Amino acid sequence: MAAYREAGEAGLVDTRAVKGRGSRVDPRWEEALRRVLAESVNASTPTRSAVLRRVKERLTAEFGQEAVPLPPRTTAYRRLAELTKGTNAVSGSAKGRRSIVDRPRGTYGRLRPTRPGEFVVLDTQDLDIYAMEPVTCRWVPVQLTVAQDLFPRCIVGLR
Repeated sequence: MAAYREAGEAGLVDTRAVKGRGSRVDPRWEEALRRVLAESVNASTPTRSAVLRRVKERLTAEFGQEAVPLPPRTTAYRRLAELTKGTNAVSGSAKGRRSIVDRPRGTYGRLRPTRPGEFVVLDTQDLDIYAMEPVTCRWVPVQLTVAQDLFPRCIVGLR
């Protein structure tokens, strides 16, 4: 009630939800971390401590000794985990890491056809029936494949 009387409706906001947004780590440290991670894409998988050691060495070489404040060790590991999430940078296989880096940056967009026959989409579906192959007399699963022209939205082939 005191917060409501003091600040009005804004005083009702839970400060725990608002606090902690953003990072208190020096942006130069985070940029150095990103560059070190980008350089080690094709190398063997480094340990977390080796990555942080390389970041410290890079900052010392670029800005001088203790010019950039280093985050506490636990914060550094936490930021490293946040920045490398889903990249295989410090865990996982090197092959997966290279594949993640090489994937296209943007999202795939919609195909927008301008004339008939420009884009034909294929879709195959397993059916819940079986057919008997005439030569070997074996039961085989059946699939349905449909080809659809995107401009007129008509089906141009079934198999």
